[in-house]
This record gives sequence, structure tokens and C-alpha cells, in this order.
Amino acid sequence: MDNSENKSAVKDFMLPIIAGLAVGEIITVAVFAVIGKFALPVLWGALWGIAVMTVYYLLMARAVIKAASGDPDIAKKLIQASYSVRMVLLIVLMGIGLYLSRSLELLNWIPMLLAVFFPRISIAIWQLISNTKKLYTSDADNPEADILDTDTSGKDTSGTDRDEKESDD
Repeated sequence: MDNSENKSAVKDFMLPIIAGLAVGEIITVAVFAVIGKFALPVLWGALWGIAVMTVYYLLMARAVIKAASGDPDIAKKLIQASYSVRMVLLIVLMGIGLYLSRSLELLNWIPMLLAVFFPRISIAIWQLISNTKKLYTSDADNPEADILDTDTSGKDTSGTDRDEKESDD
């Protein structure tokens, strides 16, 4: 992969993550406002959580791209090492956030920690939407679509409904 393909792959990967983080944290801040508990530390906690999780997933994307362009044996070790580094970094940064929350009261810990869950939720929703789009889009340009038009015996069933309606008329 060249550099432009890498940037495109990272952008495509990060889009649902950043969108999910932003939407999730906006909802979190709105809930704090509705229940009357909004304060500036809530906003700072949300921003800290977004920043930490964005760094986490950017490092993951970078490691996957680097692993995909190399030797398979080295790739497995690279991914494992990347996972360990990302987990330690996540624990350290969230620990700093908790310190800033509890001792200095600069951040609210709830939106900060909720940010850990939002990317997984947004990825699942993004995949569901993508799979639904694929299910309902035209397969006319896809040569493998004919495989879907055969039953288990190998018989072509692509025009079955149309043929039955024509014979009834």
C-alpha cells in the first residue's frame, strides 16, 4: 500500500469511530444538562475521553496497516505488541484523567469513561448499516450475484417468481 492508500484506509476506519464518539459524548453532555448536573468538567471529561480513544484507535489503525504490508510472522508479533502498548497507554491516560477528575476536579469521570464504549457501539451500528445497504443494493454489476440465485441443488431460481406469475395469467 502506498501512503495515499494508507491515509484513505485510516480515514475510512476512523470515520465511524470519531462520529460515534462525538454523538455519544454530545448525548452524554445533553443528559447532564437535562438532569441539571452540567458543569464545565463534564465537557472537559468528554473531550478527554474523545482524545484518548481517538489516539487509541489511530494507533491501532497504524499497526494494522504496518502489519498488513509486512511478513505474516512479524505481523502477528507486531499486532500483539501494538495491543499491549495501546492497553498500557489507555490505562495510563485514563488514570491521568481519573486523577484530574478526583483530585483536581478538572474533569468529570463519567463522560471520560463512557468514551471507551462509544467506538464499539458505533462500529457495530456502522457495520449493521453497511450490511443493510449491501443487502438492498442492486447486484447487477456483481458477477457473484448469480450464486445467490441458485438453490441448494444448483437449480437456477433467479426468475422463479416472475415465471410463476406469468404462467398464472
